[in-house]
Amino acid sequence: LESTDRTIEALKLNPNQVFTLISNDSTQETFIPEKVSTRQLFSQYLDLNGLPNRSLLRAFLEVANEEGTERLTKLLDVNNPDYSKQFLEDMNTCEFICEFVKYGIPSLDVIVSSCPHIKPRQYMIASSPMKSANMASLLIYSHKFGKDNQRHGLCSSYLMREGLRKIAIRVVPSTFELPQHHETPIIMVGIGTGISFMMSMIQNRSTHHGPALLFYGSASKESGKNIIDILETEKSKGLFSDSVYTYGVEDDNSNVSRQKALNMSCEKIKEQMLANKSLIWKYWELNHSEFYYCGIPGPIIDEIKQILLKITIELGGLSMEEAMAINNRHPFYVEAF
Repeated sequence: LESTDRTIEALKLNPNQVFTLISNDSTQETFIPEKVSTRQLFSQYLDLNGLPNRSLLRAFLEVANEEGTERLTKLLDVNNPDYSKQFLEDMNTCEFICEFVKYGIPSLDVIVSSCPHIKPRQYMIASSPMKSANMASLLIYSHKFGKDNQRHGLCSSYLMREGLRKIAIRVVPSTFELPQHHETPIIMVGIGTGISFMMSMIQNRSTHHGPALLFYGSASKESGKNIIDILETEKSKGLFSDSVYTYGVEDDNSNVSRQKALNMSCEKIKEQMLANKSLIWKYWELNHSEFYYCGIPGPIIDEIKQILLKITIELGGLSMEEAMAINNRHPFYVEAF
């Protein structure tokens, strides 16, 4: 709310004025209603907490005076990306607007078209209705960025707000399908918050289900500790059989970005899969076993498939063609985000 008030004041707008918005681009999806007040617009639909984009910089450049033109031109210079990165990496959209309105103020329609919009966040349910029919658990990473990671993500900080009681949600079905038969062996790989689906899948199991092997890669040892504790509790109940845990960095206070830490964890997951070939083969040699991957997109998915192929050739004593034919029989589910 503070950012909303600061931005509206800086742009010299009436917070209670109601506008009728008409989109001129049918290809662009927008969640802004046709009629909206200034306060609603800046508090619910325009992302004042995220990093300012180049479109917003160009909008201010169009109305800037000489001094502002010089600063904004330098920030937009594609030949000097380090300057703009260093300047903007610790400044959110609200702060940018408040800083640059002194050089000129774009019209509201230009602001709405240029400012990043708040988009619905997607989270995976980390619990099963088998455990609690009236409650769903979410695994949410508290996004931090900026200098010394002192800034917090818009939605994650909102969800952590004291006294929050109601939020708007919509449940979207996953592309995953659970095994049709309880005795089906499964191998699971969860990277980062991708472990959410694996947690819900594990809670949906009982001691009568077939064996399950889990690989979990967290961004850091610190952020993964609580999740591993939960997983080990479920494992002690006999809900899954084997587990291998990895992490990208030691703690969340390292200078490594979360994305880089997750990529590092992916590399360690691959290393551990190769180091546990016999364990994987115990599951994979059974024709009806199934594989689940949930986590970051990219080459990791194909690389895991290549590791499974390598294991099938080496431990199955098969040719490339025979191993490929066997691997293609196994359902392989992927949810990447």
